[in-house]
Amino acid sequence: SDTVTAMRNRLGRDKRYFCSGWILSPILFFTTSKNEDNQYHFRYWEKHVIQPRRRNHYNGQVYILINGPTFSASTLFAQTVKGQHNVLLVGEEAGGGAYGNSGMLIPDVILPETKMRVRLPLFRLIQFRHPETKGRGVVPDIYVPPTVENVKKNIDGKMEAVIEMINRSSSNR
Repeated sequence: SDTVTAMRNRLGRDKRYFCSGWILSPILFFTTSKNEDNQYHFRYWEKHVIQPRRRNHYNGQVYILINGPTFSASTLFAQTVKGQHNVLLVGEEAGGGAYGNSGMLIPDVILPETKMRVRLPLFRLIQFRHPETKGRGVVPDIYVPPTVENVKKNIDGKMEAVIEMINRSSSNR
């Protein structure tokens, strides 16, 4: 059996969920510490390893659709599963950074002299054991670009490509 997950057009956090969660709690600030690299680290999550479950484990093929407007947690998820034996990323390079992001907590700051409002991230999230990709997003395993013809006819070319792959693999079984 096959599963298709669409991570396309995921622009980032929904403030309703973000503001009500633990992310704004003081716990976040008290559980970070400065490391030898002079950066602050959230040590619990750096050392925490999640083990896969054996019960209810899915062994089928997973197709994940990504595109330019795939950002934030969607990009982190796509980069994390990329390269797993049963996962294929299909579409276009994601707009969010493959190495990590700084979108966790971005308060507005009013500069005292100019009264100009700027936004500066307080945290930078870096993917575990993923090489820095020099400003690139997550690159799909199978590149499926948009075409003029598909846009004119309102055809989902990425989904069509996945359906074709599923049909081909089904006929080979």
